[in-house]
Amino acid sequence: ALKQYVRSTLGFPVCMQQLMHDGRLLDDSFELAAAMDLQLILMPISSSQHQREAENELAFAALHGNVDVVRFLLEAGCPHKANLALLRASEEGHAEIAELLLQAVTVKKEKGSFCNGALLAASDRGHAEIVRLLLQFRADSAVTDHFRRTPLFRAAEKGHVDVVRLLLEAGVNADADDICSRTALVQASAQGQVDVVQLLLEVGAHKARELSLLCASENGHVDIVRLLLQAGVDYDQKDKYSKTAILRAAENGHKQTVALLLEAGANSSGSIDCAARHGHFDIVLLLLEAGAVADREDTFLRAAESGHVETVRWLLEAGVDKNLQDKGGATALIRCAERGRAEVARLLLRARAYIDVQDAASSTALLRASMRGHAEVVQVLLE
Repeated sequence: ALKQYVRSTLGFPVCMQQLMHDGRLLDDSFELAAAMDLQLILMPISSSQHQREAENELAFAALHGNVDVVRFLLEAGCPHKANLALLRASEEGHAEIAELLLQAVTVKKEKGSFCNGALLAASDRGHAEIVRLLLQFRADSAVTDHFRRTPLFRAAEKGHVDVVRLLLEAGVNADADDICSRTALVQASAQGQVDVVQLLLEVGAHKARELSLLCASENGHVDIVRLLLQAGVDYDQKDKYSKTAILRAAENGHKQTVALLLEAGANSSGSIDCAARHGHFDIVLLLLEAGAVADREDTFLRAAESGHVETVRWLLEAGVDKNLQDKGGATALIRCAERGRAEVARLLLRARAYIDVQDAASSTALLRASMRGHAEVVQVLLE
């Protein structure tokens, strides 16, 4: 317990401590019963057990940014193949400690491999100063993790533009991909890292640009979509499910992205049905007003059921049959009544929709609304 106290206050590893009192060695289990003078002797790192303990202490000190302890341990002969310590310092951004550890590696050919894991960690965390240092010490900028992701990939994904710039200046391959065939450009586009995408496009990253547009559109990153369109990326390219960028954007409710793709001239075929299926009727209306082709009858029924008044109104004005029925015989009025869409019901009644139509189960709009407890709809129908 006493040695642990010395470790926590002064930073000296337990394995190096030897405590004495009046010329007598104290056992590790010794506890102070009263105040007394003690002598602390720091022993050299000798046995393999001590070396392992010292390496663990070195990693602990590196993790917590304790420069003095790291320097002391290295001067005391702590093994400098302590990759874990460098990894911890790189993860936490302790540049001075990272430099101390790197300078302790005296064999030049060891320096590169010593740095590689740390470079991945520092790039992922965005510690540009450490990345620069590791590159100076010959870290392999093309090193990959278990998923074949490079330091550039990991920095781009997190939006660390300064690190991305450093790695590009070091000559990394901007188009290297991971095991899923995703490049740094794709990942930055998917995550909305605008500055990184712009930088990668400026240096000529070109592999999987279409996938980058698909990912940016799916996630609604409109500024990145704009950058990719300006770079001439094919906006009608399909993924393996035959979905284009505009379909992905419509499916996920990204109205601004849909509008931008429409303005660029993207083919909107199927996008209305896609948006309607997912309940994005503000996008449905946008697409209808832009002249997109759709199954208007199905869209009309879906809009009524979802309560999107403006889409229902637009389709009524466009001449959709207000009394059309689905396969189960339900009209738009029945479907909106069952869901409690009072405003849509009011709009359909003003358009002279038939109130007494029965579906295949012989249910009217009034019966459906009553069964569901939609009092406001019942009142509208009775008026």
